[in-house]
Amino acid sequence: MGLDVVAVNIYPRAGLAYWKEYWQAVGGGDVIYAQDTRSEVIIALRVRSAGSTIVVNRQGREVYRDGSATTYEVLKTAVEKALN
Repeated sequence: MGLDVVAVNIYPRAGLAYWKEYWQAVGGGDVIYAQDTRSEVIIALRVRSAGSTIVVNRQGREVYRDGSATTYEVLKTAVEKALN
């Protein structure tokens, strides 16, 4: 099994095409794009701020959460933990 990264746009005024363009412009890489126009993801994952990073393992358990910019090293460690 590999790794899936989902980039969720929570800004209701920006369409999915705008979000994809933005994500690619900031070097976001190859991800699954999603639009949360009804705040379902925000509510389900209890997101408190834009730019949040949440890592979920294969069993669906949250193994990492950050409400601001996450450094590469911290994110790498969280992803490795999720994959084990």
